[in-house]
Amino acid sequence: MKNVIQKAAAVLTALATVAITQQAGAIGVTFNFRVNSSGPSIYPCNAGLLTPNDNPKVCYIAGTTTRCTPTCVGDTCTPQPPPPPPPALFGMSLAGAPPPPPPTNPPENSCVCTTTQGDSYANYFDASYHNWDETGDPTMQVASGIDSFNKLFNEPTAYGKTLQNLTINLGNELYNAQYFVDICYRAPQIDYRGIDTSWDLYGKVSVTDFGYQNGSSGYKTLSDLHAKAYVICDLQKDTCPTCNDADPVTDTSAAIFNEGTDFLKATGSGAARYDFSYQTGAITSLPSSLTEVFNIQDAFKNLGKSAPRFCKVRYVFSENNGLSDQTAILRKWQKHGAQVCTYSQIEATGITPHLMSHK
Repeated sequence: MKNVIQKAAAVLTALATVAITQQAGAIGVTFNFRVNSSGPSIYPCNAGLLTPNDNPKVCYIAGTTTRCTPTCVGDTCTPQPPPPPPPALFGMSLAGAPPPPPPTNPPENSCVCTTTQGDSYANYFDASYHNWDETGDPTMQVASGIDSFNKLFNEPTAYGKTLQNLTINLGNELYNAQYFVDICYRAPQIDYRGIDTSWDLYGKVSVTDFGYQNGSSGYKTLSDLHAKAYVICDLQKDTCPTCNDADPVTDTSAAIFNEGTDFLKATGSGAARYDFSYQTGAITSLPSSLTEVFNIQDAFKNLGKSAPRFCKVRYVFSENNGLSDQTAILRKWQKHGAQVCTYSQIEATGITPHLMSHK
């Protein structure tokens, strides 16, 4: 019996030794890591309309493209002297002769002229919108600014709005209005300051006529419509104060255009604010298929290791046929216009992380 007990004790001692050995050789690790997720957002956010206050005075025979000179000024006309008696022929009066043929030109009272202000107050736009990242559909009508743009929203506010519908309504006498639409861009809230990134920006527009056609000429030709694009961005700089969780990205200091007509002017009242800017020349041919108006490859390569935070793209459309008294034509009464389409893209096209050693 004693021998059995001794053997059993020896076995238990061996098992305990194995268990201790296994525990002493065990190893484990717990590792936590974090995922930051934030995607970009791009959306139409603002619109504006301008009409000149002083307009060229142009006069046409009613219903024609023939210029004329009125004998009336405003609502005051100078009476015309009576016609001279018919001339005598061989000493004989032609009073009894048949009347002369009517003049080839219509009478003076069919000479139609623009007014000095050119019905500057007949233009407005209608827009519906909601707060960015929310729903709703309030509608607002905005009268045209006179010699300056009246806008749906002021510059900083626009980042927080999303347009749903926009209709420009032009009822003034001449083709001389300007109007724009803004596209706002919020970049991902990811910190790119320690790496090299590459970003491409490009935009396209198309303009498709509808309604009245004067021969083969629709609204684009009648108005001599031109387009121009402006791009501004602010960037993640080394001192970026809004690239961390304690102070997330906001639009309070985002890139904005100048409140006046010189959109990129960075001084004075309502000054523009941006780190990067770009503008195109006037695009005078606007086909009905989307056509490139700007294409900026590696847009921020000369600005250090920069990625965008906020950007705005402004597409400005200008009627030009009513700006000069030599070329101005009257806006046609028959309803006509165009469907305007813009396409904007801001995309990351490369990323180069840097290996950082720690000793």
